[in-house]
Amino acid sequence: MSLPPSRIPSLYKDFRSLENLNSDGYKANIETWKEFFNRKYLFDKVVFRCGESLLQNLSLENYGRPKSIDVVLDQLVANGSIKCLDLFLNENSAVEGKSNGFSNYFKWFGLKFTRSRSFTTRQNEGTSYLKEVKFISMNALEKQYQMIYNRIRERITKYATGITDIVFNVPQFWTKLGMDDMFPSDSESLDVILFYLENKRHVIEREGGVIKLVDPVLVGDLSGDFSSNITENDRRIVDVKNGIDNIETQIAKLRKEIGALQSREDDASFKLLSENSRKQHKRSKLLSLKYLNRLHQYLDNLKTVKSQIDNCLTNQLIFDTLTDSKEVISSINKYVGSIDKVGQLMDELNEENEKTEEIGDALANTNTTREDAVNEELEKELLELQEEELKTSDDKAVEKVTEKFHDLDIKGKKLPDLQDVSDSRVSPDIEEAEKHLIPES
Repeated sequence: MSLPPSRIPSLYKDFRSLENLNSDGYKANIETWKEFFNRKYLFDKVVFRCGESLLQNLSLENYGRPKSIDVVLDQLVANGSIKCLDLFLNENSAVEGKSNGFSNYFKWFGLKFTRSRSFTTRQNEGTSYLKEVKFISMNALEKQYQMIYNRIRERITKYATGITDIVFNVPQFWTKLGMDDMFPSDSESLDVILFYLENKRHVIEREGGVIKLVDPVLVGDLSGDFSSNITENDRRIVDVKNGIDNIETQIAKLRKEIGALQSREDDASFKLLSENSRKQHKRSKLLSLKYLNRLHQYLDNLKTVKSQIDNCLTNQLIFDTLTDSKEVISSINKYVGSIDKVGQLMDELNEENEKTEEIGDALANTNTTREDAVNEELEKELLELQEEELKTSDDKAVEKVTEKFHDLDIKGKKLPDLQDVSDSRVSPDIEEAEKHLIPES
């Protein structure tokens, strides 16, 4: 919406004196500006900034800056259309009994001040007369709340089957709602929305980076006998879900790398490479396949833990389950972090292989015995690398937790066994890839 051209001269002058001289003109100017703000700034922006930048944005070439926009903003504050961000947060904290000394001060003194018509956004009579203040558009906030509430119902609780489906970290929460594109580009507005959901609407409980749905209309029986407050159980559930997300990301990365390796191998130019280059390429593919297989086993284990948590009937059972799974999660996180190291090592091996390829080709016809010895030594180094990465001391912790899970009884049923990630067996795809490690004639 643009301002009516016929009213621009009156709108941009200092019309404060008209309140007593021409009250109708005064009111008309304010209403025109309010409609403009409601459509341009307050319709879909949760956080609205007042100050020098606003005056610059409203400036017109022939009229300069509006001289009385503070009067309009003061009325928007008075009728509750906008609220000072800092005072809004402290007001809600005070109501919920979560305030500190600063917010208590506003509870007894500041809030009455902000609700009165004496609140002003003007700080002086100069050209930069507006205070630097952040406001919340209550209309935009309420619209965002209605949209989010509907999305929680349609995208989360509609399909939720257990406690793990209503506990998240902050990025997971926004991703579930399809609003991850706003995180963290508009983190300030998202923080306000979370605060509103927690303190005003009581839809969520939040502590640190953990969010739990607590609205009884939304969660129904999902929360069972569990506390509506954020507990150690909730933080560990988030750890499990973070582990699942992390592994799924690494799996996607490995699959992409394996696909690129396979595409190169299928290309006709691959046969033109030296034997050493072809073998090194296939070693890289085999090692990636082995890591992929191991990641899938870890993923299955964590998903089993998640399933067990959802089957728990009491806080004690869930605590026992999560306590046992802590070692598994630690082992997995350490292992997943090692994948990037393997990639770096493979790059170094490829670089060294390129440096020695010409020398190897020159000696190929005169010293085949030496070449075989080099190949054998390289195979031995690769085997040591695999043993070092795939059989760490953390496997003992996994085996220990596996035994604990096996003995845990929930709802009168034995829990399914976790996959033994120390198992040296590999998938058929890997066995097929290993066949290609036979030196080509």
